[in-house]
Amino acid sequence: MFKSKFSAATGLVLGLTVLTQCGDGPTEVVSFDTLTDAQQDRLLARAAVIALSVAVGPQGRSFFDNFLPCTRRGVADYSNTATGRRVTFSGCEVGDAIVVNGDGELTWVGPAAVDRDPFCVLGASPPCAPQASWSGNLRVEIDGTTVLVPGFEVAQIDMQPFGDPLPEGPNPLTGELGLRSLVATLGDRSVTVSDPSLPAQVFDTTGLHINSLSNPGGSLGALSEADLKRLAYHAGIGLASFLFDETLEIGRPPHTHDLGCGTSSVSHVDAVTPRIDNEWDQCHLIPGLFASGQFGFTWGEFDVDAGRLTMVLDGSLTIGGGVPTVVLTSWSWSVEGLTGFPAQIRIRGAIRAGSDVRSYNFTVMVDD
Repeated sequence: MFKSKFSAATGLVLGLTVLTQCGDGPTEVVSFDTLTDAQQDRLLARAAVIALSVAVGPQGRSFFDNFLPCTRRGVADYSNTATGRRVTFSGCEVGDAIVVNGDGELTWVGPAAVDRDPFCVLGASPPCAPQASWSGNLRVEIDGTTVLVPGFEVAQIDMQPFGDPLPEGPNPLTGELGLRSLVATLGDRSVTVSDPSLPAQVFDTTGLHINSLSNPGGSLGALSEADLKRLAYHAGIGLASFLFDETLEIGRPPHTHDLGCGTSSVSHVDAVTPRIDNEWDQCHLIPGLFASGQFGFTWGEFDVDAGRLTMVLDGSLTIGGGVPTVVLTSWSWSVEGLTGFPAQIRIRGAIRAGSDVRSYNFTVMVDD
């Protein structure tokens, strides 16, 4: 069943060359088998690594961990299904001149794990068979060519058991997956991945800094939709998570956190609402994103019963690294629909840089 389902889907598309609308004009999308052998191997190896990273990614503590940053640029969001994980890749740069877009489902072969955080544990006693499949529609840019990838298989997954040097298990945010080897297959093409450093290359932040993606003039127009998702899903959620933690500790007197890269001073707007004022110098906000400036943020709305949160930020926040560098003078970030799980939530808001404004409005599925 596993072989026939995805081989059939692959066979339907391998011979196609189509045109799709992307950006300012139509972009030619070619079939996988038109690539050279070397390109096929590069694409399959990195596609398998990012799929595996989603499979072992954290989930189960709050809606804050339904997202995975593509460290160079772009983002992935995912949620559990009955048989695997549904994931959407948006402008996900994975190195070696490869960018992944599209969505689909990663399905494990064999019985599902009882413990869904992470979805499947591979190691000394794996509750899942070391084999998975991807089905969906991925558009992968490689060397300037866009390729349609309908499905592939990842088999013979060999990962080291938990423990030294991975005492808490694999960490896709840093590329420390403990991967020893795997075999990725699309159609008649298979590639063995046996380089344990490949995950770290895919998620490598070495050399990234706040001005990695230069944006002279700081125009918000330089931000793609994937960049806006990266800000909303990661920078916004990271700041909101910080504010949420301080809300839970509202009984503490005003205090200051020394972060090493700056300070964050917590005060009280009222008896239930904290405000955090920051002086940061290239703080590593999350993997691949850096923040500097003097800025503050607090809740504009905090209605847990209605499932609505709104964070408002003012001051001057410079943010860059995995997005083009921008200097924000205000930011409104809201989430709606957090009334139970699973849920389809809406993350929306607006960022402002002086008179320059960009709005965003995204819907994602979360299940914890």
